[in-house]
Amino acid sequence: MMRVLARIRFAAALRPPSVRPFARLIFSLSRLRREPCPLENQTCRSPNGSPPAAFSLVELVIAVAILAVGLVGSMRVFPAGLQASRRSEMMSRAAIVAQRTIESLKLAPCGALTDERATVEGLTLTTHLAQPQLTQLVDPARLKSLETTVEWAQDGRSRALTFVTYVRCSPS
Repeated sequence: MMRVLARIRFAAALRPPSVRPFARLIFSLSRLRREPCPLENQTCRSPNGSPPAAFSLVELVIAVAILAVGLVGSMRVFPAGLQASRRSEMMSRAAIVAQRTIESLKLAPCGALTDERATVEGLTLTTHLAQPQLTQLVDPARLKSLETTVEWAQDGRSRALTFVTYVRCSPS
């Protein structure tokens, strides 16, 4: 045992000055592990005779660093998820507003349908009535194309959804 410690001291003396403090640290740590247990009337060994299992400070620092990298990486995902959630909420609101508008316009008589622009629940709603360009219809004058566009601003960008339906007018 003494020969091993003497070799470690000799090797530490031959190393460059930048390595010597590290060699001293290793040597002092090796001496600490070989000293008797500081607690009275207790053993520093486990029941099977091996030294007690514990983590060194270096192992704890590495574990904390790995945990911190993992936590920072997972926390960067949350803002993107919140942004996607807000975007889908606004798209759902736009679809609901457009559906209500289309249903109310379908109940109105064809003569009362006009192009309109309104603001509903913070969303800009535009309706456009047109004649569809279909040639296979028997009576194309009775069919009207109703296009509803819902626009809103989110995250500094303008967003829009367009819904198209067809309304059959009664013969006049």
